[in-house]
Amino acid sequence: TVWAKVKTPAAKSYVASAIKSKRIVTTYQLDAAVRYVNDAKAIEDKTFDTECGVGVTVTKEQVEVAVKAELGKQEPAALKASWTKSQGMVLGQLRKVEALRWADPNTVKSVMEEVVPTLTAGVADVVEEKKEIKVAAAAPKADKAPIKKVLPVDVKTVRGDLPVSFIGDLTKSKDGDEVFIQGWAHRVRFQSRMAFIVIRDGSSYVQCVFDGALDEFPRETCI
Repeated sequence: TVWAKVKTPAAKSYVASAIKSKRIVTTYQLDAAVRYVNDAKAIEDKTFDTECGVGVTVTKEQVEVAVKAELGKQEPAALKASWTKSQGMVLGQLRKVEALRWADPNTVKSVMEEVVPTLTAGVADVVEEKKEIKVAAAAPKADKAPIKKVLPVDVKTVRGDLPVSFIGDLTKSKDGDEVFIQGWAHRVRFQSRMAFIVIRDGSSYVQCVFDGALDEFPRETCI
């Protein structure tokens, strides 16, 4: 999905070369590289390196300091609620921190998983009230009956016993595995009986296909 955003063959060749030579080593740097080559009238090595954090090293100790400082701004109860609702959203919040801009995503994730339990120690688990809402079906065709769906609001009802998986870790899953992910609708495309939704969670992107009638919703909707 990211690679398709590079506009010209010359730009794709340049970015590919930067990846092969390990000038670009993280997904954060790749996102920055795509933005730079698409906006630049002429690609310059020095400017590319600056804009993409080439050669910048962020140690685990520096990541720990930045993560603790950012998450420490929140009340422990609020942080606990956000963590329970979606770990991916907390990771997305950390991605916006300037000090973590060029940090290795796996390191940020690992440190986050260590720091959050420490900052929320003693805070009671968040218990969400179970509710159900009825979603109006898409307008049926004359020869087809309307489809009605009841979508549970409670996250625990949806996920069951499944742990929250980061999209960036899905490559570790096997064919047929059932996973639970959360994030934002990055791109949406609805058809009469099918919907294609690209979801992001701060670690990566994945396209999901929904079969059946589904009410349309805008980009950036939490899923």
